[in-house]
Amino acid sequence: MTKIFVDTTKRKKVIFIKVAERQGKKLGDWVMDVLTEHLKAQFIDAAMKSGISFSALELKRREDGWVEVNPDTMHELCRLAKIPPHYYDLSSEEDLADIVFSLYAEWKKQGGTPDAVAEAILEESGVHLAPENKEESRQALG
Repeated sequence: MTKIFVDTTKRKKVIFIKVAERQGKKLGDWVMDVLTEHLKAQFIDAAMKSGISFSALELKRREDGWVEVNPDTMHELCRLAKIPPHYYDLSSEEDLADIVFSLYAEWKKQGGTPDAVAEAILEESGVHLAPENKEESRQALG
């Protein structure tokens, strides 16, 4: 585990600690969750604005059950989101599945064409793309 130091005011530190406690988390875990969600939102926003179709990810289900995407498309979307291009190469498979299916949910919400592979994986997993099922989605997909 690597330590990250954040230089902030005492007041903000107290606020952050209280928010983390209310969510039943340690401050470090809460900060990492917030940063992860921020990067995901940045990625999805850039992807949606890019005009690149979800199908360009060339989503595949591997034999071991994990999802695989076209790395060139992922790198391009990362670049557009101002995220290091290999960020998701270095991320866990759970994080990759989370970002891909969160992007897919937004894609469909904005009227994008359904992706046959994504739909098959979601149906097989019994997962519905609703915000209230986010944790269920993570567990079923990974």
